[in-house]
Amino acid sequence: MIEQTQVWVGREQNPAKQYLMDYRALVKRRDALLDELDRMREATMRATSRMTATRLSGTSSHGGMEDSILRVIDGEERLKQVIAGIDESLDARLSLIDQLTDERQKLVLTYRYINGLGWDEVIRKMQLSDRPVFIFHGKALTEISRLIQIDSKNQ
Repeated sequence: MIEQTQVWVGREQNPAKQYLMDYRALVKRRDALLDELDRMREATMRATSRMTATRLSGTSSHGGMEDSILRVIDGEERLKQVIAGIDESLDARLSLIDQLTDERQKLVLTYRYINGLGWDEVIRKMQLSDRPVFIFHGKALTEISRLIQIDSKNQ
């Protein structure tokens, strides 16, 4: 007799849901980069307070400290570019939610994906039973998926 084993295969993640779920991760990454930017600025300020304004005659290049500061400044600019890109991604997600016409759908998506609340908290804040909340959520994700498809066709 052949033994059969069942293998559980999870449903494929809804692309709209995954897109919105990335919001919290993007916020955390942006905040981490902002912390790094602050750290770099503080290090630059400590270093520049010790720099001298005079140069040795006959030297055409910066000193070691000046070179380090220039590298930090270049790093800061790169961090600013990455942070700006993350901010654009966050704005795109918020814009998608704002395109929904039903305020309850906007609210459930905002609580769940923007605020990162668990389902129990979303249901409590919306002051509804779980079934209507899940219905609003499902319809909102369907509409977000449709909007994403329209946007990808227009690009």
